[in-house]
Amino acid sequence: MEHDVEAAPRLSESASAVFAVLARAGSATRPQLASLAGLSKPTVSAAVAELESARLAAASGTASSGTGRTAAVYRLGPDAGAVLAVDLGPDLTRVRGCALDGTPLAEATGSRADAAGAVREALHALPAGTPLRTIVVAVGDVTARAADGGGMRPATAKAGPVFDAMAVALPPGVPVHLENNVNCAALAELHEGAARGRDTFGYLRVGVGVGLGIVVDGRVLRGANGAAGELARLPYPWDDGREPQR
Repeated sequence: MEHDVEAAPRLSESASAVFAVLARAGSATRPQLASLAGLSKPTVSAAVAELESARLAAASGTASSGTGRTAAVYRLGPDAGAVLAVDLGPDLTRVRGCALDGTPLAEATGSRADAAGAVREALHALPAGTPLRTIVVAVGDVTARAADGGGMRPATAKAGPVFDAMAVALPPGVPVHLENNVNCAALAELHEGAARGRDTFGYLRVGVGVGLGIVVDGRVLRGANGAAGELARLPYPWDDGREPQR
């Protein structure tokens, strides 16, 4: 099934702020948008009008306030688009397409060897005409920039071949963001799990391998070479009886 691969329209700073609030909240009235975005009501009204004209926001009903007045409720519009998440696990490939407010739109699961098939299945299940804004791929490997200066890719043969085999199913022109799977899990805990309200923490994952996601001030700490938290790569025992140097 075909999906639009169009760039998101350029928005004013205030419209971008209101759009981000809608994506997090799912739906909100103009007074709520003003409060959450820290903007004046006239500024929010102009921002909502801008988003509506771009089909990035739409009225979805009304809500009553404590004073008996009704206010229009807004949600993301039909052209807000979707994102695709691909988890290249050690055995299975899991793919999910979501609206920008997190609403699930499509899912598929396949073997690691048939990662491309799972991606195609999820893409086919997305609503027709949905603009696909970006694709995020989680891999159990360090990520590094390709030798030819292109985009990011797995740094070793651990995940490189399966990533390349999967990538043939990705629609051209859509930005692809590659990330370590444990870092993705750490961000999930930050926003939706046990780490909510904590901006600095470590997430230790023990599975097929051992990895640590490090979050400092709400951002993933990747290190100079993208290998921060790669506990399985630490040499042990220390060579020649030497202690580690700081």
